[in-house]
Amino acid sequence: LRASPPRAAGGRMIGVALLVACGAAVLLAAFAGGSVAAGRRQHGAVSLDARVADDGGGMPAAVSASASSSPAASELVLAVSNQYTANWSSPLNDGYPWKYIVEPHSTTTLSVVGGAANSEFSWQVDGHTIHGDGATAVHKFGNRWYAKSYHVVVTEMRDGRPTRRFGTDVMCKYVRREIRSLTDDDRRAYFDAHQVMYTLSEDEGQEKYGPLFRSKDYFNRKHAGMPGCSAYHKGAQFIPTHMALTLEFEQSLQSVNPAVTVPYWDWTIDDAGLGGEWRTSLVFDQDWFGSADPANDDSVVDTGRWAYTPIMTKA
Repeated sequence: LRASPPRAAGGRMIGVALLVACGAAVLLAAFAGGSVAAGRRQHGAVSLDARVADDGGGMPAAVSASASSSPAASELVLAVSNQYTANWSSPLNDGYPWKYIVEPHSTTTLSVVGGAANSEFSWQVDGHTIHGDGATAVHKFGNRWYAKSYHVVVTEMRDGRPTRRFGTDVMCKYVRREIRSLTDDDRRAYFDAHQVMYTLSEDEGQEKYGPLFRSKDYFNRKHAGMPGCSAYHKGAQFIPTHMALTLEFEQSLQSVNPAVTVPYWDWTIDDAGLGGEWRTSLVFDQDWFGSADPANDDSVVDTGRWAYTPIMTKA
């Protein structure tokens, strides 16, 4: 998924993948297929007698109670949030077909809204109990490299007895964000994984991180190691080849740290705010990608994280 921050004044957003080995490449989010919730899994609360028929067992109907039997109770609704959601003007699922979206390896807060004031709640994800604190549970979903649907169930209880149960599916997907909107920790994790790809050889990396690891030399060869770069940069193949290259680059990063994604660079922010001085953008800070205009005759980044990083020649 691609998360879009507020627009820069006078600018139109264009997502650009940040690939040091490849330069600025157009980034389009790669969509992975996801399972569709079965028709029997309805959004909203059900009484436990209906729940027994739905889930095939559990607590007897004798202890079931309809929603109307709980004082000051309304329909149960799930709310999903993480460290990013409070800063966005639109929900994460805006424009996508899933009602609830969670991110892999990211701390997610699940909250139930609409319970009675004196109720307690228990939580399950795909049949496994997770720790909850009343109407709120904190959980990390462990999906990696592909979309996966999880089934979340919350049971409302009064006086130790279950009264209502709410079940719904949530889709777990990676989300790509504009690099400046990342938290300091997430941006640092991205650059740390990136630096591993620039430090280790292909053989060393695959021995340590698995077959999806690729070194910078691999991407140098693949992206620019052809006469005139014609295979990637002339004609209709430009967009799909760079989409595939970005996904392969991201999977290599995730072999090092499964929590990271490839952020994009919305250069219209710098165009609107800096104009011809775009080289002074925070993106080219010495602790980010390094100077776009180094003060030496060799045009070599000589300060910060990427100082004097060796690169392949004659790829």
